[in-house]
Amino acid sequence: MKASHPRILEVLAVISTFALASPIGYAQSSDPARFLAGSGERYLGEIIPKPDLIVKVVANMWGKIYLEEGVYEGARVKKDQPLARTVLELPALERLPLNDRTIDIEEHLEIAKIRARLALTDYRRAVEIAKTNPYYEAEAGRRKKIYDAALKSLQIANQQNQRQLGVIKRRDPRTVIIKSPIDGYIDEIYVVPGDINPDGEFRELLTIIDLSTVWVQADIYVKDLQVFRDAPDALIVTEAYPDETFLGRFQTVGSEIDPVTRTIPVYYELPNPGDRLKAGLRVRLTPIADAN
Repeated sequence: MKASHPRILEVLAVISTFALASPIGYAQSSDPARFLAGSGERYLGEIIPKPDLIVKVVANMWGKIYLEEGVYEGARVKKDQPLARTVLELPALERLPLNDRTIDIEEHLEIAKIRARLALTDYRRAVEIAKTNPYYEAEAGRRKKIYDAALKSLQIANQQNQRQLGVIKRRDPRTVIIKSPIDGYIDEIYVVPGDINPDGEFRELLTIIDLSTVWVQADIYVKDLQVFRDAPDALIVTEAYPDETFLGRFQTVGSEIDPVTRTIPVYYELPNPGDRLKAGLRVRLTPIADAN
């Protein structure tokens, strides 16, 4: 990242005197949350996902849960990519009557097909005879009615069969596909394939994080808060890319002080093209005071 602001150039000059390749640690001071580099104050921090780019993926039906192929922690996923499926299978006491009903409907459909086929054959034969024997026209008319009734019965049997197929599809088994709501990376998986969600409540399956924009979190002492309130921007140097400097924009201060370390988190945001900066990456952060 190139900088043209005079203050940024000044701080960059300071940073260049203290390479990130040196052992990571705190300055010899009473404040372990910060260390010094020449005249600029630099703070330890780490990359974290932006809060509104963290998504929990859940399943809301009971049944067995299966993960799709290629779904593992750290995997890159695309929006609408299938991640998992839940399969609801009927217990035996419900499945047996359903199977019996299905068999009855299928048998009735086959009988209706045979009757309609025979009735059509008889009707066509009667029509042919009536062409040479006018006295047979009445018989052809009667057999036409028989064929029409058989055809109507076949239509009803077909409708019953289609309804039954719909019931089977919905109930035994019932499969629900869970898709990714965003592009990102699978951060954590909370289920083992084959797990059962027995109560039908929403159950967390996994977490996806989008790293296209990230935050930097630095834990500082309360007495240093004014430094950050006066610094809308910060220069950020990472372990992974020690020769590059990134510019972060101040976002917010945490709402609670850690009771053990007596520090409070501050957050800066920066774009992350190509997802180069990974969650958990250690950084060094130098606040840039507003020139105004």
